[in-house]
Amino acid sequence: MSGSVRKRNGRYQARYRASDGQERVKTFGTKRDANNWLADQTVAAARGTWIDPRLGKKTFGTYVDLWRRTTVDLKPKTISGYDSILKEHLMPRFEQRPVATIRKPEVKELIAELVESGKAPGTVRNVVWLLSAVIDTAVDDGAVGLNPCRGVSLPRSDRDEMAFLSPVEVERLAACIGG
Repeated sequence: MSGSVRKRNGRYQARYRASDGQERVKTFGTKRDANNWLADQTVAAARGTWIDPRLGKKTFGTYVDLWRRTTVDLKPKTISGYDSILKEHLMPRFEQRPVATIRKPEVKELIAELVESGKAPGTVRNVVWLLSAVIDTAVDDGAVGLNPCRGVSLPRSDRDEMAFLSPVEVERLAACIGG
């Protein structure tokens, strides 16, 4: 990818042709800012991490639809559970949002609200897993670079303490079973 910076109307315009063949242009107040932005775009393209800003404007709801169409081999009960999570927790909050605007603090806020409302740790994990799966679809599409669900702390499930038989109880059990 190659690009250029030129002065226009007292401002600096950086432009390059992206891997999709489209020209991208952004204007800056200083030549340094324009060159830095152009360098960032060039490095991202070379690393394969370039993000198409137009794809980031697609809504979360659009990526839910894509995720549903491309996720196969789910049992009807699983699909029903996912639909319930989407309807109750994710679509009201994120459906119309551009997927690139969803940030980690907002994911943490969702987790805190679910915990405060008394949702079980397993439910919270399922909600965040589904949010993450949909955003991973956007990552794969090149709409966002990082999934904001990665690395968030989730509540732990309380585990029942394991019960073990004493040696006397083992002997009684063995006696009941017989030879």
